[in-house]
Amino acid sequence: MATVITVSGKAESGKDFCSKILKKELERLGKKVLIVHYADYLKFIATQYFGWNGEKDVEGRRLLQWLGTDVVRKRYPDFWVETVSRLLIVFSPDFDFFLIPDTRFPNEIDKMMDCFNVISVKINRINYENTLTPEQRNHASETSLDNYLFDCEIEAESGVESATIAVRDFIANCEILQYEL
Repeated sequence: MATVITVSGKAESGKDFCSKILKKELERLGKKVLIVHYADYLKFIATQYFGWNGEKDVEGRRLLQWLGTDVVRKRYPDFWVETVSRLLIVFSPDFDFFLIPDTRFPNEIDKMMDCFNVISVKINRINYENTLTPEQRNHASETSLDNYLFDCEIEAESGVESATIAVRDFIANCEILQYEL
C-alpha cells in the first residue's frame, strides 16, 4: 500500500521546495513518488470559472482562500480531501509514496488515514516572514494546523543546501518513514 506524506507549513515556508527534494531523495532510494496538491483542482476551477490569471499575488491568494475555504470547505468540508484520495486510490498500485505539499487543515490529514498510511510533516522555515497580508495570515487556511500534533518536523533555513540537509535528516530520523522504507 502506498504511503501518503502530508506536508504542512505556513505560506512560503518551502513546502513545495522540500517536497521536490524529498521526492528526489526517495527516488534515489528506488521508490516511486508522485506529488499531488489539494489545490490542483482548486486552481483549475479558479482559472476556468473565476478568471484567475495563475498569479499568487494579493488578489490571487485572496481568490484561492475565498474559493477553496470560504466557499467549498464551508459547503462541503471534505470535498478536497475526498477528491484527492479518490485520485490516489486509483494510482496507489503505481506508486510507493504520494506527497501532498499543501496540507492546510486537520481533516486533510485525518481523512487521508481512512485509506492510506499517513506521515504528517510540518515545514518550519527559520528566520523568515512570509509576504501575506495580516488578513491572509489569519485566514483559516494559514492557522488551522497551528496546534496540530505532527508526526515529524523539518526545520531549514532558506536555500537548497539547508533544505536538502534537513530533508535528508528527516529521511534518516523519522521512525515512521524508516518503517515504510
